[in-house]
Amino acid sequence: MKPDKMDERLKRLAESMEDLPIEGTTRIAWSCLTEREKMLYDKTELIAKKPLHHSKLSDGELLARADEIFEDCQLLAKWHELYLRRIVDVFVTAFPGLSAFDLDDDVAEWYFKLHFHNFLQDWIEVVGNLRRWKKKDVEEWRKDMDESGMWNKVFRLPRGWSEKDKRKAATKP
Repeated sequence: MKPDKMDERLKRLAESMEDLPIEGTTRIAWSCLTEREKMLYDKTELIAKKPLHHSKLSDGELLARADEIFEDCQLLAKWHELYLRRIVDVFVTAFPGLSAFDLDDDVAEWYFKLHFHNFLQDWIEVVGNLRRWKKKDVEEWRKDMDESGMWNKVFRLPRGWSEKDKRKAATKP
């Protein structure tokens, strides 16, 4: 199915579900966490409650607290990694079975994982590129998107061309 047809179909499906009483958000159940994961969560909650007044500290005070700040950042990153890993695990486990129930499970699962992990790698590359954009570039891009009406359009990107490919092509004589 072409992306624009899929987009139309999803919009119709969403419209047909508007009257369904769906409330809240998806949550990771506390009971599914191991004891170590629960301890990690508790530590991140304590970190979140700490006042963030690092800008008011002198260089000496910041240096004295550097290890503590670094450890807090590591714990928060670990919790985010755990949380995202659980989300990905649920998605990778559930989606192939729901979308390709009439196919051979092993084959459908392999293809799904291949494409999903390639998507994640592409997304990580895109995020890295976006972080290097200047504010002026972001505003210019938004203006182009507004003018071309692209915000609500989806399409398939060409495969096999990345920043690494561009660098290789640029170095070839």
